Amino acid sequence: MGFRGVGAIHESPVQASEYFLYHSYLESRISYLFWRQPKINIFLKGFFILCRNIFQYGLDKCYMFRGDLMRSVGKTDIGLVRKVNEDSFLCEKLDGIEDTYLYIVADGMGGHNAGEVASSMAVEEIASYIKENIGELMLGDREIQDLIRNAITHANDKVYKTSILKSNCLGMGTTLSMVLVKGTVIYIGHVGDSRIYLIRENRIERLTEDHSLVAELIKAGTIKPEEAANHPQKNVITKALGTEYTLEPDVSRCDMQNGDIILICTDGLSNTVYEEDIVDLVVNTSDLNEACELLVNKAKEKGGFDNITAVVIQMCKGGDYSGR
Repeated sequence: MGFRGVGAIHESPVQASEYFLYHSYLESRISYLFWRQPKINIFLKGFFILCRNIFQYGLDKCYMFRGDLMRSVGKTDIGLVRKVNEDSFLCEKLDGIEDTYLYIVADGMGGHNAGEVASSMAVEEIASYIKENIGELMLGDREIQDLIRNAITHANDKVYKTSILKSNCLGMGTTLSMVLVKGTVIYIGHVGDSRIYLIRENRIERLTEDHSLVAELIKAGTIKPEEAANHPQKNVITKALGTEYTLEPDVSRCDMQNGDIILICTDGLSNTVYEEDIVDLVVNTSDLNEACELLVNKAKEKGGFDNITAVVIQMCKGGDYSGR
């Protein structure tokens, strides 16, 4: 199940995901309904924050545990400008095959809150497809990458057809960046301009390529990379899930090492926080939960113009790594 929320633990993904899905859905709906009545909105926001913090207190105490291959925390924030959070994410340990995990981040787009529908639908459809075909994870690299490709195209078909059949969803779509972990290998699926980073020994490497107009201009030599952040068309993406009948996602693999950190984030983070600052915040932080909080807060300090979502994952093979 896809979910939005402050944290994620592997011990009880279903219970946590159900709580965060319904909590965030109610919070976003109420914020939208009462955004013209600030006093009511402030009171309700305070109530939801209190409920979230009470539940999060229990999660923070047990979200990482020795002996697990992967540790992860996810957080999404509406930001300081948008009235609705259209991001969705998922962190889940898959049943049936040892040491397999699924992580997804999606950034929706479309009017009348259709972006929220697109992102949550994409996350749920991909997770469902992977689970229904989980036996393919026992096969080789090519078959696993085909599984990811098929899961994304399956979700694309569902979102695209919904956008046609429902007038209030016309034109909706979403970015999609996912990591499927099997043992010490991660398999990546990617569409749009959300990003996946690998942080290893104080160095950061981008594992995905933005499907955006600015990325194409950089590749063509029309603009320099440092000009991208302030380009007037920096938010124009050239490929998204659900906007066209057919879709060809980027699919790849990467070998992981003990202590490696993976960051999956939306452009609400990557457009505002420099990569060197990302490394500094993640590497020099005592735990993943704090790292995730610091990343989101840094993006808000830079303006918080968009929804902000970050999923921070660390490989701790055999539970012997004690750095976090």
